[in-house]
Amino acid sequence: MVFAPAVLDKIYQSVQSTRSELSWFKGKMFDWGMHNGEKRFDKGSIGANIFFDSLVFKKVQGLVGGRIKCMITGSAPLSPEVQKYVQTVLDAPVRQGYGLTETCAGSALLSGATTRHLL
Repeated sequence: MVFAPAVLDKIYQSVQSTRSELSWFKGKMFDWGMHNGEKRFDKGSIGANIFFDSLVFKKVQGLVGGRIKCMITGSAPLSPEVQKYVQTVLDAPVRQGYGLTETCAGSALLSGATTRHLL
């Protein structure tokens, strides 16, 4: 799926505001899932483990259809924090492209540490 970085920023803000309204236990589960996803990201993996993915992040994934396999952004840079966060909660890689989102972002992907796994 192709996104403008502003849309992923909105998803980030929306999930963050929803997270602040969770009960103590659900909030802790969410935090543990994010921590797990960040550790996996640092090792080159995408998303949290299957426990957190199915128990904690499934509702967030459902907000965007629940079947995203890869996200491509263009038109502006996406912050590393938002990229790591979105990859964890949506369990799909985010690849940043150069150029217009609608035209060539998918064909000119950014390479480097944040894009270890290609499509």
